[in-house]
Amino acid sequence: MNLLEGVSLSELILMILGVVVGLALIGIFIYTAVKKDPNLNLIYAFVIPILMIGYPSIKKIQFDKGVITVDKISSVVEKNPLDTAAHRTLHDAIEALPAGTAKESPSASTSIAKAQVALGQYDSAQVYVQRASELDPTNENIKEIANMIRMKQMDKRRFEDNVGHLDKRVSNWEANRHDRNERDSISLLLKTIDSNHNENDPLKVDAKPLLTIAKALAIDGHKQQAIDMLDNVLKITPNQPEATDLKNKIINNYFEAPAIAASVGTPVRPQKSAKRNAPNPTPKPATALQLPVHPSDTLGLRMKIVPRAVFEVKNVN
Repeated sequence: MNLLEGVSLSELILMILGVVVGLALIGIFIYTAVKKDPNLNLIYAFVIPILMIGYPSIKKIQFDKGVITVDKISSVVEKNPLDTAAHRTLHDAIEALPAGTAKESPSASTSIAKAQVALGQYDSAQVYVQRASELDPTNENIKEIANMIRMKQMDKRRFEDNVGHLDKRVSNWEANRHDRNERDSISLLLKTIDSNHNENDPLKVDAKPLLTIAKALAIDGHKQQAIDMLDNVLKITPNQPEATDLKNKIINNYFEAPAIAASVGTPVRPQKSAKRNAPNPTPKPATALQLPVHPSDTLGLRMKIVPRAVFEVKNVN
């Protein structure tokens, strides 16, 4: 961050005028001292250029501190995406930066872009990093962040497409719970969604698609994982009656596959006369026809997808 970055045009003009006034006063003071008639009242006049220079300097320090604060809190949110207090603090830190000044500062625009990635606001982050690229087109760090944001946007679009297909499969399964093919399709789509993002850098999405995924997880036999996902949704957005209702349904086994069973007995053969006095063999207990173990019943999913904190953030125009 250079010395003038984060200083508005009006503050810059004020600072320049302060320097000019200060130099003029120094010149007058030296002139009167040479004439052996120094005007000591000029000392009080130096308060004016000091204030003219000091005010923009203080604003500059506050701005730089604000950018550093945004960077620090962004790291906290990235490490713990379910920390709602950190989400709110980060949003407030972004709002505290003057929009006009931040728009003209490549480092501030870059910091805001990274903060919005931490909040899951990838489209808004793209606006800020684009502005930073225009202000500093040779900065390699900005180029890397821009590429990362583009990858996040692609991941989110792919995620939304897969969730759309998953929602249709879930509806089909609810209409015909005995259709094993639908459950297989749900399992395949869950694995596709699970494999399309970085486990160490989870995608942050709105709550609604996570409800579809939680329902699909319950259908696919991942009951506890579905409940954990809904708990995360309710932690970020507590006022979600749909999430609460879905969680209760899962707890009450609403989405378990229907059992297919039939009684099968072992007939007792008639005894021969030679063994008339032998005790009758004990009949084998009835057994149920068992469904084959579904792969999803034994293989876990990472499913490192977390709900996004929804806040209104300024846009750069």
